Amino acid sequence: MAEAVSAPRPGRRPSVLVVDDEPGTRDLLKAMLESEGINIVGEAADGAEAVAAARAVGADVVLMDERMTRMSGAEATRRIKAESPTVQVIILSLYEDAHSLSKAEAAGAYCYLVKGCPSSLIQEMIVRAWHLKNHLEAEHVASKGLTRVYT
Repeated sequence: MAEAVSAPRPGRRPSVLVVDDEPGTRDLLKAMLESEGINIVGEAADGAEAVAAARAVGADVVLMDERMTRMSGAEATRRIKAESPTVQVIILSLYEDAHSLSKAEAAGAYCYLVKGCPSSLIQEMIVRAWHLKNHLEAEHVASKGLTRVYT
């Protein structure tokens, strides 16, 4: 028997978890994203909080600082992706070095952005990551033989 699964409704916005160890940076990111119609569903101050928050709030995309206390952004990304493979993580870091980039890539991050990049790039990558998440979830539904119901 096929199970009905709701697809994202037209007009739905990406839901984002903002993770940074600097409260001021989190506030700026949240304000910038909310002004562009992106739904902020939570925030976290370090990698360990990010893993718990990602589990609790059901974000589509996590905007994650790389270097934080208790757990790095790459390690938090690895754990989030292990629990929820379709959730997309964007690493946002002050550092543009090959080692940090390769750690983020190995952890399964969608992309790696350097702080100070245009806000339009951050917004664009969130929307692209969200579309990828929706695509992956639709493929999963199709592979299970489930019926998609649009509500």
